[in-house]
Amino acid sequence: MAKPLHIFINGVHAKSGGGLSVLNAVLPFFAQDKTVQVTLLLHQDYASRVRVPEGVAVQLADVPSGYGKMLWWEHVVLPKMIRRSGAKVALHLTGYAPLLHRRSVAYISNNPDVQNFVPKLQRFYWQVLTFFVRFSLLTHRWCMTNGLHIQNAYTQDFWRFLKRKMVSVPTASDVDAALLGLPKKHQIVTVGDVYPHKNYMALLQAFKKVAEKDSEVILKIIGRPIHKNIAKEMNQYVRDNGLTAQVAFLGPMPHDETLKVVRQSKAFVNLSLVETYSLTLLESLKLQTAAVVLNKPFNHEVAGQAACYVDEGESVAQNTADALLTLLENETTRQGYEHKGAEVTAESSWFNTAQSMLNVLKKL
Repeated sequence: MAKPLHIFINGVHAKSGGGLSVLNAVLPFFAQDKTVQVTLLLHQDYASRVRVPEGVAVQLADVPSGYGKMLWWEHVVLPKMIRRSGAKVALHLTGYAPLLHRRSVAYISNNPDVQNFVPKLQRFYWQVLTFFVRFSLLTHRWCMTNGLHIQNAYTQDFWRFLKRKMVSVPTASDVDAALLGLPKKHQIVTVGDVYPHKNYMALLQAFKKVAEKDSEVILKIIGRPIHKNIAKEMNQYVRDNGLTAQVAFLGPMPHDETLKVVRQSKAFVNLSLVETYSLTLLESLKLQTAAVVLNKPFNHEVAGQAACYVDEGESVAQNTADALLTLLENETTRQGYEHKGAEVTAESSWFNTAQSMLNVLKKL
């Protein structure tokens, strides 16, 4: 019997959001595969957030603070740790692979276009990240991306030749069938932490127009108030426009509770200007909740014809309000989108995502 392939997973950046979701979702399938052996590296301060299945060896890292020190640690110290573990290949949930470890594969789930919505000083982070993503592509055999759209962000113009090294391994969604039995409530939901590119003020302006015609509907907002100034502006807008009884800021919620709220909503809405492969949109479709999103390529990649698209621009608030009112008032239209969502996402599963990852790693 062949010796199992020893895989080292660098999960030090899996602290929250999509990275943590991916790691928790694929780990059980890695652990169940008898052809591989897994060593998992976690940040010592965030290890409790990861659900580690039986059979996975865990190492904790004291990752230095400061961007420069962290980069040195990842590119110089980390390769030594991988070699000492005895692993043959490594998977990095960081967007780039260490320059001193050639048998490494990065999983890219960051969109550098976010830099267009942050202060100038913060753009440096995204510029450095983009450099290391491209450089690791130059020095390694290939990488994985959580969808096709994100590949374009790193392979424009001169860099287009790097696209041949990218393998699309989209994030996925597994939904408990019991959730699909939950009844719909007269509510709208949006899920996402508060960042500039999430476009929350446009969403609230749209909901104000909805509330003018429907005084009973509730908008539930799930996510962490990362940018305090934007969160403050959102709360002030709700108060100034008499929407406090119809807008609920729920903050961060456990994933299973979030899925319940999404399932029980008549509409999911997301006006984000930048995404990679939208997991929240995918989950809403899987839960058979009609979705209203911007007419953007990253949304089309996930939803195809199963979402209601609105164009950005001066009329985005009105167009979004009209779409939401249609879904709230017309059950036939809403159910049509719900059925399309179920069809589009039928093949999406974390098992398939994990198998795709393993296939790439086994070919190194």
